[in-house]
Amino acid sequence: MLTQRWLQAPWWVLSLAQGALFTIIFAAGTALTEQRPFGSALPASLIAGVIFGALMGPKSARLRQDMLTGLPAASPKQRAAGMRAARRGPAPTDPAVRQVAVHIAEQRLALTLRGQRRQLLIFGLGTMGYAAASTWWSRWWLIGTAVFFAFFVTSLHEPRRWLRRLAILTCS
Repeated sequence: MLTQRWLQAPWWVLSLAQGALFTIIFAAGTALTEQRPFGSALPASLIAGVIFGALMGPKSARLRQDMLTGLPAASPKQRAAGMRAARRGPAPTDPAVRQVAVHIAEQRLALTLRGQRRQLLIFGLGTMGYAAASTWWSRWWLIGTAVFFAFFVTSLHEPRRWLRRLAILTCS
């Protein structure tokens, strides 16, 4: 149900949610690494969160719209079941749900392949940058190293995951 709400949310709601999350994480990270109160890190974090939300909200909405373009005709209940089936579980027996699941999985695979090189570069450089920062300044930067490394590994394995999922959805 929550996924359906996010898929139907306008770009400005996505901007607010992503900007707020970024603000909180950025303020907490700044407070930890610079050893200062959370409140003093909030103004700069708020500015960074507004910029992040303004950039990422419309981008997320555009990517979501691209993913949903050409979605096979199905009832809202079938569409929700297809979106769930695209991510996990056994292949659906209902042909309409299966068509939705295959479409979503194909779109996600195409999106993943299109951005994989850029993501690997960004997350690889981010991992190295945070690792260097942890040796020069504070060990708290190792948290960023771990996060960027996890994103790097996820980006590396994501195409295989969608290919396996498509095999499950199309062969059953």
